[in-house]
Amino acid sequence: MSSSTVGSIALPILLGSLLSLFCIGTLVAQVYIYPISFPNDRWPLKCLVYFLLVAMLIEIYLTISDINFWFSTSFGNEVALGDRRYSQYYTSISGALVGTVAQLFFVYRITRIRHDMWPLCVPIVIVAITGFAAGFGVGLKSFIEDDAPETFDINDIDGLHDRVHSVLFYLWLVGGAVADILIAVIMTILLRRTASHNATHAIARKIIYMVFETNLSSAAAVVITVILFVALPDNLYYLILEVPLSGIYANTLLATFNNRAIILHQRRIEASRHNTYVNETIEIRPRTLTVVQRFHRTHSSLSVIPEIESGAAVQYGSDSGSSESLSSVETMSFAPPNE
Repeated sequence: MSSSTVGSIALPILLGSLLSLFCIGTLVAQVYIYPISFPNDRWPLKCLVYFLLVAMLIEIYLTISDINFWFSTSFGNEVALGDRRYSQYYTSISGALVGTVAQLFFVYRITRIRHDMWPLCVPIVIVAITGFAAGFGVGLKSFIEDDAPETFDINDIDGLHDRVHSVLFYLWLVGGAVADILIAVIMTILLRRTASHNATHAIARKIIYMVFETNLSSAAAVVITVILFVALPDNLYYLILEVPLSGIYANTLLATFNNRAIILHQRRIEASRHNTYVNETIEIRPRTLTVVQRFHRTHSSLSVIPEIESGAAVQYGSDSGSSESLSSVETMSFAPPNE
């Protein structure tokens, strides 16, 4: 048995597990940020966030347990690589569950932004639920028909891909990719329809654009997994992105929650700048009136135009017909009148 054959199995499993651990670590950081930034969110959103956290913590425990078995306890034993152990949970079952939850949430957000978009969301719901059923079927089939490690032939990886497994695998991942792409397309339509520059539409555009980006990233991961599964049937390279798929979806969903903090922070900065401008204007106008009134008392021959009360530029003239603007009056220094 060649070392390259062992490497074609061990390397994808190891890389996929490491990416999964990275995604879970990122998710823990996002869950830590969430209650600090949004302590007053509604309880369904909080339950969704903590459900994802619990699911990912279970996944990280099972992933570490499998890594310990494959690369520590059974190190050097090629037959041990044929023992699937708990991988069915954190690949197909968890990936299908978390992915479907994320897709349904994005559908809910679309209908909240534009109620008239619900007819376009119905196909997404159907495709997402179908993908979940297929992914759950892949994991369930693996649990039921799990062969003993001793019967595993490391040189016959293609034999693991029977017809039923392949059909369910395609339905799960292709369905997930289609749902993600449809969500991205609908978000593009919403972006084109919210072209106004007012503050409310500006916030909506930022949220829509972020959901568009995150769905494209998850769709790209799913599409690459399917391509590797079809193009390279003699190895397990598709596991590199299949194993961390649930973590990718979970981080996508949490990113949409926490990104609101950035948007709100930007809005506060803009509002603060606006309030500063208004306050400075309010402080300047009384000073302007005082200066002009003093100038009027000192030079009784000059006449101040009544438009000063409305904040307009004021012109004053002397007997010689010269005139200056109010901005010139503000910069002049006046000597006290002679007694």
